[in-house]
Amino acid sequence: MTQQNLSRRTLAKGAAWSVPLAAASATVPAFAASGPSSPPPVSKDPCLTPEEAYSGNCERILYAFNKFLGLQDYDSIFGGDARMSHNFSISVQASCWPDRLRWMAIKLNDGNGPHSPIPRPSIVLPGEGGKKFIGRATLGTSHSGPIRTGVSISSTIQWEKSLHSSGLIWKGATATIPLQFSWKDEGGVHVCIYDLKFELTEAQTSFLLNRRRMGNPRLVLHGQ
Repeated sequence: MTQQNLSRRTLAKGAAWSVPLAAASATVPAFAASGPSSPPPVSKDPCLTPEEAYSGNCERILYAFNKFLGLQDYDSIFGGDARMSHNFSISVQASCWPDRLRWMAIKLNDGNGPHSPIPRPSIVLPGEGGKKFIGRATLGTSHSGPIRTGVSISSTIQWEKSLHSSGLIWKGATATIPLQFSWKDEGGVHVCIYDLKFELTEAQTSFLLNRRRMGNPRLVLHGQ
């Protein structure tokens, strides 16, 4: 209780015998209307303080991953007599990550455990009326490295039930790859799950594995 509130309540109690009931009740809405203030907006400053990194606030920490490095590309194979697969490569960097917390581990869902805390990848084909495939990572499910110089992530995603899908319109499809970020500090292990999203800029790239540039790669909070 603040000193101001204490003073008001003390004065009101002491003078209650002299205040008409109607006048006292008229002051109630003014007090009832007051409430807790809304929380301040989450800072988008890419430079984290050590305290912010220790906090494990995934929304705040997301803004530290402000750079994509490396290839930022993908290729696609099969889609005829075998399932369609996409291999993607990207490097994620947080250039202002605190000095004492330099190492980051990043993991994908490998499809081997039904109770994995990491959701499975998905891809939506707007050119096919929003047709959707669910996938699993078959290669390169775990990655780690120094976050300030960039952690490279490369994996192959196999899309289930995508046999004979080579005739579908894959160009413009949006891939969503959930990634589990984890790091350790004096307070323990922190875990955040983000979605890597990107668009396929071209259709499938055949057996030649011609690398294609990702369209609009970005990280978002999982499910957004």
